[in-house]
Amino acid sequence: MMKNSKESVVHDLLRLLPHADIEHHIPGRIRLKVRPSGFGAALNMDSARFARAVPGIERVRTSVLARSVVIEYDKQKIVPDLWEKLKALGTDPAEAEEIRRMLLALWD
Repeated sequence: MMKNSKESVVHDLLRLLPHADIEHHIPGRIRLKVRPSGFGAALNMDSARFARAVPGIERVRTSVLARSVVIEYDKQKIVPDLWEKLKALGTDPAEAEEIRRMLLALWD
């Protein structure tokens, strides 16, 4: 995978997450509720490309009507605690660079 593709996918995710809340999470599946401020980011996110591009992501479903994004992932490749760190982006944007590095490390 080209670095630009990897960077692009991580960029899309980092744009969406500050505008989403974890509605439900069990290891292997997370549902994010998208706030109105994140509609543009959610609509522009290519779910199929995201699922194909990110190691450990198995499936992504976006529901415009429910304002949610469901991500199914391999909990052996993506530790559930990473999602809790991602949740902090909404309240602590200073963590974005560390989280970006963690996401990019999924390809290693």
